[in-house]
Amino acid sequence: MYESMEEMFPDRYVNFHGAVLSLASWCHDHPFLYPLENRCTGSNIEILSIIAGKLNFTYEVQMETEDLNWGKLEDGRWTGMLGDLMYRGKHLVINLFLLNYERWRYFDSTYPYYSEGFGFLISLPPPVPQWKSLTHPFTPTLWLAIILCTVVVAVLFTLLAPLLTSENFTDHLRNIIMVCGGVVQQAGAWQGGGVGGGVWQRVWLAGWWLACIIITTAYTTNLIAFLTIPHYTPRIETVQALATSNLRLVMEDYGNFVPEALANSPDHDFARLGQKLDLILTSSTYNTELIQRVRNGTHAYIDTYSFVRGVQVKFNLTQETYLMKEQVYSSHSVWLLPRNTAYTAKISSCLARLREAGLITKLYLDHFQGSTTSQPESQISTVQPRSLNVTQLQGAFLLLLLGHCCALLLLLTELAFSSTLLRGRICAMKLPNPYHAIISSDQEAFVSPVSFGTLKFP
Repeated sequence: MYESMEEMFPDRYVNFHGAVLSLASWCHDHPFLYPLENRCTGSNIEILSIIAGKLNFTYEVQMETEDLNWGKLEDGRWTGMLGDLMYRGKHLVINLFLLNYERWRYFDSTYPYYSEGFGFLISLPPPVPQWKSLTHPFTPTLWLAIILCTVVVAVLFTLLAPLLTSENFTDHLRNIIMVCGGVVQQAGAWQGGGVGGGVWQRVWLAGWWLACIIITTAYTTNLIAFLTIPHYTPRIETVQALATSNLRLVMEDYGNFVPEALANSPDHDFARLGQKLDLILTSSTYNTELIQRVRNGTHAYIDTYSFVRGVQVKFNLTQETYLMKEQVYSSHSVWLLPRNTAYTAKISSCLARLREAGLITKLYLDHFQGSTTSQPESQISTVQPRSLNVTQLQGAFLLLLLGHCCALLLLLTELAFSSTLLRGRICAMKLPNPYHAIISSDQEAFVSPVSFGTLKFP
């Protein structure tokens, strides 16, 4: 009889006694594993080194797989790192592998140490033309509310104005101008007519002008932001929006399960993404081709979120691209070992303790920030205060041009109207003056001559 569980199940791997573990790895998994100065480093390499020091073992790193595949089940046989683990005597996989049913079924897995999915890197949409910046501070709904409110206040004010006035004539146009002047913060001389008529009108206009001050102040402050910061059209942030857009997907063809999963997905949006996915073979220039397609605005780059984020920063794309908020195939990240490995629980326990202590997160951030900020200063884009230029204020100049064109049109209209009126008066003056003279029989008729230029009518 065993007196305790420890006696029944003794710990066989308190110490690995200097054993050498062979890693099934691919040193192209930033920031978990990546090459640096002819060696492989990364957050997971450092984590494994800590565990190796604790359990007294060493390890050998494999820089890449023989078939240049990541690892998936094809025709009943594993490829990539998982194939090395299954068929080539490797002991451990520490690359970023998301746990799914097939991997759980064929391999041992540690406790999850990280969680993420596959993200999308998309080119920023072109900024809205600067001349439209005059309308951006307010939404269309707010613009409509302001216009309707101005019309209602002006109409009610000019209709109620004659009720308490003793004057026979009310200048409705003047009242409307007084109301509209508050919108553009323009005051005007005004006198309320009638007994008691000026009091309510002043209160009416005071309330309206206070509201206008708030509205115009909000507009002015927001306008400053829209003039100095580019305003972009709405971004694609969901899988549904990406599936219905004109963007295609692009991905490195390294044997990941995502292309097949998208193509065979029962979800309509995922299936559409699978139909639009373009795969690029792994080569020395594949990064350049991927980035160029994203910059051209024709493709969205898909890969694990950490890797895509690293590509964005490493190649200085933060000012040109963005990461879509929604991710796909999110899951827990684990280390994988051959099925029924005796020391799986031992490594898993050490990994869980490092995660609880926060060391895994710290190493992840250290390697991500340290490796992606080591680029030449000439490639690092900095945002400096800048002066406003003509393109940013072109909306004001276009508005000025429109106003002057309208004024010129009105001027031509008034000139034409005045010319027509003047000709009508001249024609009226050329007609004989109906002057009825009393002519006596013994006197000569006399009519005072009326001069019209050189013509005289007796």
